[in-house]
Amino acid sequence: MNDEQFWGLLDVAGKTAGDDLERRYQAVFDQLKDMSRDDLVDYTVRFAKAHETTFTAGVICGAYLIYEGNLTHDSFLDFSDCLVGLGRATLERVVACPDSLTDYLELAYCPSLFFSMAGIKAYNSKLKRRESPLEDYLPPLPSGAFEAIHFAGKQGLDVACRASCEVLTPVLAAKFGPAIWSA
Repeated sequence: MNDEQFWGLLDVAGKTAGDDLERRYQAVFDQLKDMSRDDLVDYTVRFAKAHETTFTAGVICGAYLIYEGNLTHDSFLDFSDCLVGLGRATLERVVACPDSLTDYLELAYCPSLFFSMAGIKAYNSKLKRRESPLEDYLPPLPSGAFEAIHFAGKQGLDVACRASCEVLTPVLAAKFGPAIWSA
């Protein structure tokens, strides 16, 4: 599977299911389940690489604000997973301009590692007894993904992070910041 096939698969799912994330996942899985193991590994690795492009200060700030200050490591991974699942055009738009997340507020309600798990689920369904699952072959997510922003949990953002978010995502900061920072 090459990049065009990878993004094409996500585009077909989007055309099939529209904005319904669960139907979109099912459309992705339906395409993957008939692919070879090699293509499933390629899909999963390409997905992980696309996923890593969301680990920017701006996207993390945007997600933090959309989650109203309650963003965790796991919820960011779910959020960015669904962001990639929306396709190349959406991903590139959001990475270039994190404030465009105002058009994708539903990402705050994305199920757990939805789209990346589609390849793993399809691959693992083809395993015979005693074969290693796909997860054994994948690189780990970058450990420093959250070092770009300092989180303070439910207490809200610290002063430096607040200033960063106001610069990196001014529209989202104006919309969600007052509720977070007044707490």
